[in-house]
Amino acid sequence: MPQLTFLNGSDYGRVTLLPANQVCRLGRDPALDICLDDPKASRVHVEIFCENEQWVLKDLNSKNGTYVNGRQVSRVLLNDGDEVQIGETRIAFRLKEPPREGYVPDDSMLAPRLPVGAEPAVGSAGVRGAEGGFETIELTAPLSTLALDAKGVPARKEAAERFETPDSPMRAARSLRALYSIARACAEATTSTMLLSHLAVRLRSALDADRVTPLVIEEGKWRVAEVDPTAVIAESGRSTPAFSKVPLSRTIVDHAMRSGKAVLTSPRADERFAGARSVGEQGISSAICAPICANGECLGFIYADRLGGQDFDRADQELTIAACLQAGPALSNLRRLEQALTRKDRLVAELRSQFQMVGDDPAMREVYGFIRRAAPTESVVLVLGESGTGKELVARAIHYDSARKDAPLIVVNCAALSESLIESELFGHARGAFTGATSDRPGRFELAHEGTLFLDEIGELSNACQTKLLRVIEQGELSRVGEARVRKVNVRLIAATNRDLAAEVKAGRFREDLYYRINVLSVKLPPLRERGEDIRKLAEFYLRDAAERSGRKHLRFSDEALAALARHRWPGNVRELRNMAERLAVLCPTETIGVRDLPPEIASLQEHLPAVTAEPAAPPVTAPLSAKSLSEVEREHILRILNACGGNKKQAAEALGIDRSTLYAKLRAYGVLGN
Repeated sequence: MPQLTFLNGSDYGRVTLLPANQVCRLGRDPALDICLDDPKASRVHVEIFCENEQWVLKDLNSKNGTYVNGRQVSRVLLNDGDEVQIGETRIAFRLKEPPREGYVPDDSMLAPRLPVGAEPAVGSAGVRGAEGGFETIELTAPLSTLALDAKGVPARKEAAERFETPDSPMRAARSLRALYSIARACAEATTSTMLLSHLAVRLRSALDADRVTPLVIEEGKWRVAEVDPTAVIAESGRSTPAFSKVPLSRTIVDHAMRSGKAVLTSPRADERFAGARSVGEQGISSAICAPICANGECLGFIYADRLGGQDFDRADQELTIAACLQAGPALSNLRRLEQALTRKDRLVAELRSQFQMVGDDPAMREVYGFIRRAAPTESVVLVLGESGTGKELVARAIHYDSARKDAPLIVVNCAALSESLIESELFGHARGAFTGATSDRPGRFELAHEGTLFLDEIGELSNACQTKLLRVIEQGELSRVGEARVRKVNVRLIAATNRDLAAEVKAGRFREDLYYRINVLSVKLPPLRERGEDIRKLAEFYLRDAAERSGRKHLRFSDEALAALARHRWPGNVRELRNMAERLAVLCPTETIGVRDLPPEIASLQEHLPAVTAEPAAPPVTAPLSAKSLSEVEREHILRILNACGGNKKQAAEALGIDRSTLYAKLRAYGVLGN
């Protein structure tokens, strides 16, 4: 008659017979056939009954589930030797005759509890139900060949291997399940450390090894890989790691690295390793070391050993090699991803350092306060100021201090785009929308989705483009050029201009409704000539940055040169200063930059002009200066630089530190060029 034998808990050793003509129910309810003293068991947890001469276990919608041989089931055929787990209670199902009185279960009866997934179903079968119909139930592999030792600890697999050879079907089935588990771990791993940790944990279980250690190769040398403790705990169910804390056999690993092939050895009987110190000191009886390769490159190794018991065999070696073949490409891809992410972080840091805002002039401190207040909001920001004052820096600072910092920041200079292309650039176009539109193309608004769009020189937009821009801001939707489909976009807009937009509105060149819509939060940047001591700080900052990139770390300004810089009017503002510092870092022949090394327009005028301070200098009483407007001074300076460059507008724009499109706009404004 079949019987249930309790393998642990307060009922350890208890045997209960199962009559074939009745259903046996188990749970915490004392009224059931078998009452379980287990808080994790449901009141009515499971039932076992005989159906068509086959014993069936059925879970009764328990809270914590029922496991047979480590696998959760709802209905399953029971085989002799199966282990049932209900909560923390483990019960063995046997088909033997009732034991004699006072019987204590032997080792063969106490089948070990395996980890979830270690013994999945090996098939299914159709059986006739109680009402005459057929249903499919799972068939699980019997565990009668596995055993516990005298202390109730799962013994080695030697007991099972008495009946198995390396080529036996059961051995092959276990290897396939292990490889499936490893393949899944490789696919789910998000870091190389996680992948190697999961690989080692699963191989330790599959090989029944004492130690499994992942190794990585760096600069031609191997080292023990870092361990992901969460992976170890998750897979083993406890904090004991699968990685050895004592030295492994360097001799075996070195041999595998030299040969580039997997090593299977019983070191004490192998003349190659018999004399190795690590083998003798650690008592290694058997070891495997297999390379992890991808694209012809060895990335590392898996080292496994046993300190006693049965040696590894050919099937263990083949399983390890197959696992490493699976892990190799995944490890290579994860490493490349990690390297790319590292480079990305470094480039982002370098990029942000290039756009660092420098200076503590009172006017700039007000700008910094505005950035801190505006960044957390979603409001449109309008940045005003002369060309070269750092409007893009303000936009970047607002973006990187906002909740959108991980999304794109798209920068568009409206003055640099022709009127015929500006709509296509901003809103995108459909295929065939115009000559040359050979494919669909998203616009800058779509590229900035969930991020920030910075429109520099917004005052240069045409009226038609202003109308579409207003619609996007108001409704968050747009249509590509040549397309009727409406697309939703979520973009924060930051606009900038060096024009007086209020005057442009009065002149009818800028839409009034758009002006009020973008002028929600606005800040005006001070020109460099009004920032006093910031000129010196900015000059030294940009020179230091340019000198480091040019390999001239000791390059510096003389005091006289700094004084000359402070006297200059800087019509190109910070951009002009930065470009000058970059030129000096390359062209200055000495390590100290003097007045003579400065551009002619600065060196020639420095003794005639007063130093720029935060407060305007009072004119001399005896010799009043002839008043000139800022635009007149700027016009004269632009013409002087243009003449010095022989009329080459590209060179003149570079010397002035402004974009060529900005130079053209200024020349038209000053009547030098026709409209």
